[in-house]
Parts: sequence; structure tokens; C-alpha cells
Amino acid sequence: MAIKQLNNSFIGMTKIKVEPARDLKENKPRRGSSRKKGQRADQKNSKFKNEDAPPKELILQTGRLFLRNLSYSCKAEDIENLFASYGQSEVHLVTNRVSKSNIGTCFVRFSVPEEAMKAFEELDGTDFQGRLLHIIPAHPQKEEPGEAKTWKKKKEDKKTPKAKTWNTLFVSLNAATDVISQRLKISKSDLILNAGKDSVAARISLGEAQVVTEIKDFLVANGVAIDSFGQADGPRSKTVILVKHLNAFTTEDSLRKIFERYGTIVRLVLPPCGVSALVEFDEPNAAKMAFERLDNQTVDHTIMFLEWAPVNVFLKPPKTKSDLKEEDEDDVEQSDSAEKNPKSSKTTKEKNKKKGTKKKSTKFILKNVDFRATEKDIKALFRAHQGLKSVRLPKKLPGSGPEKHRGFAFVEFLTPEQAECAFNDLCMDCHLYKRRLNFEWTSAEESVEMLRKRTAENYGGETKKFKKSDLLSELNSNS
Repeated sequence: MAIKQLNNSFIGMTKIKVEPARDLKENKPRRGSSRKKGQRADQKNSKFKNEDAPPKELILQTGRLFLRNLSYSCKAEDIENLFASYGQSEVHLVTNRVSKSNIGTCFVRFSVPEEAMKAFEELDGTDFQGRLLHIIPAHPQKEEPGEAKTWKKKKEDKKTPKAKTWNTLFVSLNAATDVISQRLKISKSDLILNAGKDSVAARISLGEAQVVTEIKDFLVANGVAIDSFGQADGPRSKTVILVKHLNAFTTEDSLRKIFERYGTIVRLVLPPCGVSALVEFDEPNAAKMAFERLDNQTVDHTIMFLEWAPVNVFLKPPKTKSDLKEEDEDDVEQSDSAEKNPKSSKTTKEKNKKKGTKKKSTKFILKNVDFRATEKDIKALFRAHQGLKSVRLPKKLPGSGPEKHRGFAFVEFLTPEQAECAFNDLCMDCHLYKRRLNFEWTSAEESVEMLRKRTAENYGGETKKFKKSDLLSELNSNS
């Protein structure tokens, strides 16, 4: 009765509507009602309701932290230095795609969740770059819908990520043969099958070594620190990617089109043979996305290998347009001065030629030699170098195994200069039967027994020899 009297009545200038109350379970919002928007807003903000007292279980499960209220001038290196004392972490600074500046938020993931908990308890609410740092637990990353993971991909995700430590200047056998056959203007079949008296393995090995030396010289001329590639366990860059296992004569335009989809490329160094390249991005997020999307992907019927380049792989920062103009002016001035003073240009060329290591002995050793290799194959490797005196493959004792030699060889030249020239040309990257040869200097009087003693001292002391009678007596006494 009261509902009928009060329904559609007026209070002042407003009309009221009265209905009987329902249970909360039955009180469902209608389609198109305004309560739907409020419900969605509550669902979006439901994960931030316990910001003042965040659940510790979530941090211990994921090891991820979400940072807010960061300064817009903050960089990823600043956050890495802030969390470096707590353990190994990975920082992802959220940036704007257009302005390339951060938006004040960041994700930090620790390899050990307990370290993330300790960093949260000590750094939450502290002053960082003039702002109050606000840290909350980050939820685990959600998988993209529609991408069902295969069994092989799930197995790879369980494995711990390991750094790739293969050869930096790696050149595939197929690419090396393509480069050699195109330069000699013959087909690959003629190069491999019609070897004549020469060994096929030695011919391909020499061509591969020549390609690697050309890549090395090109990288040095373009301001790349070759010595940094030898540090397998050293720190890695976050913006420079080393691209390997490309097809021969890959063009710069085709490679740039592949990587430019993920960000701005500051510098791209591609040797003339097009087998490997260095790609530098302007920001770490773009480089990380390109690395994750393109690693082990098929490009022109070959699998492309990616590796993070070492830190400080470039000796100079990337060039700008103003720097290029200044260099052009300097080149013109240098050419004019060279025409006026030809003697000064000759002296600079002579100084550049005076490079290399000190003189060694006339003898060096090749390790990791494949058991299929013969003395003829090793002689074919050094046929282009003058002064080859002898090549010796120490053989095994009869009955000790099916292999004919021990896996290493001695190479001797007439003079130290000739030995040094051959050593420097082939020591960087020389493969024989798909095995990389390790070069090491030895003295001219060093024998196999002396080599054994030297290796024994390096790997745990000197080797002791016992007679059979002494061993039997020791065994009987112990028993």
C-alpha cells in the first residue's frame, strides 16, 4: 500500500520511484544499464585494492615487482644499480613508442623470489631521484590468447636460459662455399667434386678462413673491437645484436627491413660477403623484442642465429648527420695535404703496417684435429704459405684404438717470420672436417713427452709412472 502511494510521487522538484527490495543474488544488472560500467571499473581496480598491504605470497611465487611514481628522466641503468645489491634481476622500463621516454612505471624480475621480497621490504616508500618510490607485487605474465604452446615449446620454457657461447665469427659451410664459388666463377659442384689432387676438406677450410679474415678486417675498419668477442663470460650489451648464419651476399636493405619493424636502428654493420652483421637499436626494449621474435627464425631458407654482442663492442658512438659532414670535410683536407706532402702519407701507411705479435718460434701445434684428417690435408692447409718444413701427426700405438693419430699435429716452418704469418692468417677461425683447429706455439725442441708434462702441470700436477710390480705390491698390501 505504501509503495503504491509513494511510487511516482514528488519530493520537491524531483520524481521518485519505489520498488520492492530483492535479494542480492537475484539483483542482476540489466543489459545496457549503467551499473555495468561501474562493475568493470571495480574489476580493473580489484588487483590494486590491497596496495597498502600487498600479499607476500605473490612475490614469492613470481619474483616480479612493479615500480610506480618514477621520474621521467629515469633510465634502466639507474634501476639496475638500485637493485644490484639484492641479486640478479631483469629490468623492463615501460616507454612511450612515439616519444621514446618512460611513462613512470617499470617491471623488475628477480631470478630468486626471496631476493625480490627483500628488495620490496627495504625499498618500498623510500626516496629515489627526488620521488617517493611505490613498489607493489606484479602479477605473472599472461599468455597471448590463441597461441597454444606445443610440447616442445613447453619443454624449452622449463629449461633455464643459458648464454650462447659458440664461435662469434661463425660462418656456415654452405655460405663459405657460396662465397668461394662466386669469386672463382665456378659452380659449387665443380668446387667440391673436381678438387683434383688437393683435399676437398682443406680447400673448403682455406676458403672459410679467408672469409673470416675479410670479415675481421672489415669490422676493424668500421670501429669494432675484435678482442671483445673472445670474452665468452663477459657482460653483454642490451642494444647491440650479433646476427650470424646468414646467406652469402645478404644485402643491407633486406636485413634492415627485417629488424626495422621492432624499432629504430642506429647502426648496421654488414661485411661485403653478407654472412654476419651487427645491428644496434636506439633503446633496449626494441632490441629485446627483436631478439625474442627473430632468434632461430627462418630467413631465406636458412635459420638465423642471434647473440647479444659484448659490452663496448663499438669503439665509437654512432655517427650523426653532422659527424658525417665533418668527416667528408676532413677527408678532403687530408687528400689535399697528401698531394702536397707525399712523404707524410707514406710514413702513416708504414706505421699502420707495423702491427702484429712478437716473433715466436718456427714450430706450433694444431689441436682438436679430426681423426679422419691426414698429413696430406694439413699440408694442403699451409700450401699457400712459403717455408713449410715439415708436418707430423703423432700416431697411436698399435692396438690402442681404431684412430690412426692422437688428435694433434706439429707444423714447422723454416723461419719464425713465415711461421708467424701462417699462424696469424689461420688461427682466428680455421675448420677441418667441421672441427675448429686450435693453434698453440711450441718450442722447436719440444717433444710429445714434454707436451704431456706441460699439459699435466696445467691440469692438476705432474703425472706419475708406476711399474706393474709396484702396483701389484701396493694392491696386495692394501688388501
